[in-house]
Amino acid sequence: MTNEMELLITKGATDREIADILGISINTVKSRRRRRKQKYSDGKNYCLYCGKEFQRNNRGMKRGFCSYHCRVSYWNKQKMEQEYELICENCGKTFISKGNPNKRYCSRKCYCQKVKKYEE
Repeated sequence: MTNEMELLITKGATDREIADILGISINTVKSRRRRRKQKYSDGKNYCLYCGKEFQRNNRGMKRGFCSYHCRVSYWNKQKMEQEYELICENCGKTFISKGNPNKRYCSRKCYCQKVKKYEE
């Protein structure tokens, strides 16, 4: 890990801030932070969403997040970034849907055309 990233982590910078400052992907920052956590197993835990250090109890599963808000935000963000390649039921065109694998139409126009056909 670079010395710059190490310095930013010790200053308490979030993953997004580190990515913007160093000009690298936020996923790169997160994976390097995980490797750092494994390398420096000093008992400190870092939130996977915000990057803050947090304390955890010694019972149960290891937590990866400092709070409920960070856990929910992380998983919602992961879900919304997932891309699905689908086919429109009206025009047959292939389109990309982010976060929704059940989308049926490529646009509002296609949806309205399909509904109109059923009403006639």
